[in-house]
Amino acid sequence: MAFRRFELTGEFQAEAVPITRALYNLRRTDVDRNFFACAVSLSLAGSACVRRGAMTYIDSAVLDFSEWFCHKFQLLTGRTNVWLALQLTNLSIIVYFVWTFAYFWISDTSVRVFIALFCSGVWYALTQTIFKEPIEAYEKGTYMRVANGLRNPRRIRDAPLRISFLTLSLLFLMVLPLLWYPPAQAYIGVRRPILLLSYSLIALTTVILYLLACDPLPPCTGKVWEWLRGAVPARLAASKSAAGDA
Repeated sequence: MAFRRFELTGEFQAEAVPITRALYNLRRTDVDRNFFACAVSLSLAGSACVRRGAMTYIDSAVLDFSEWFCHKFQLLTGRTNVWLALQLTNLSIIVYFVWTFAYFWISDTSVRVFIALFCSGVWYALTQTIFKEPIEAYEKGTYMRVANGLRNPRRIRDAPLRISFLTLSLLFLMVLPLLWYPPAQAYIGVRRPILLLSYSLIALTTVILYLLACDPLPPCTGKVWEWLRGAVPARLAASKSAAGDA
């Protein structure tokens, strides 16, 4: 009876080749080879699914926490997650241009010309997209969607992008302390500020992606503004009564 050899393809091939070679040395028949190759493929596929499932669970937990924080922030200030995300977007734009200037400072002439042209294109794109619409327009569209009972489509649509940036942020955070290790200091030199700015951009982008995937509460004034509006008339009344007594 003839058996067709099972071959590994796809993302698990690089990991499975050393394992399957070691297992092939134990058994020489095609049946055993086919069995062991199937077992290795299934185990690697299962571990990859577990890793993806774990990151999906972490993404869901971080997203729920972000929405809880945005609701608390809106109850205090009256500002939505859209307003907060746009403010952080403006901050990330500033950090980006600081990063490009720092890289521009240590580069040669040809790289400087490319950076100048690229930054000009980015600035033009920003003026035609983010800077063109006011914050109120974005908030109005979000309120209309929530009033119709629709959830934020970014929760599912941007999930792969959020997980990628979250993974990159966590990995970069673990590597970040090595920048102060003496051998790394001698190798990195003046590029340490550029690496720190790069991580700042990654972290800000990750936070913005989670904020944009949240749903706001209905419009409200905010407890802080209500307290301030109540405190100002009380102070005016107290000053007028003191002036009358005088």
